[in-house]
Amino acid sequence: MNHIGNTKRLRIFKAEIKPTPYNMMRTLFVAFRLDEDRPMVCVSCLALGCDEESQAGGSLPWVDWLEVSSECRRQGFAREFIKGISRLENRVLVLEGVTPDGKALCSALEKEREEQGGKK
Repeated sequence: MNHIGNTKRLRIFKAEIKPTPYNMMRTLFVAFRLDEDRPMVCVSCLALGCDEESQAGGSLPWVDWLEVSSECRRQGFAREFIKGISRLENRVLVLEGVTPDGKALCSALEKEREEQGGKK
């Protein structure tokens, strides 16, 4: 797992994984809070299409799963995490909300992109 950078409150890491020989490559992003000494995961996501092979084929990076630890929820960490990955990786991640919180996150990110004129 490699450290790819920080946001205001998070230290973000990335690992390329292939769970089984029959699965496609996935990218695991994990973030820890900068203000804590203990190594507790604050937020993480598993994305498809972030590896070099997928990017060369024109795939858009798609978040398959996103989770915020219970003690970090409703504090803006998911939004900061997704925006941080987009900035650090220089790409927009495609998300689709399933839960009410996930839908709210997607709406907030989309609104921000529209206000910035579609910038990453």
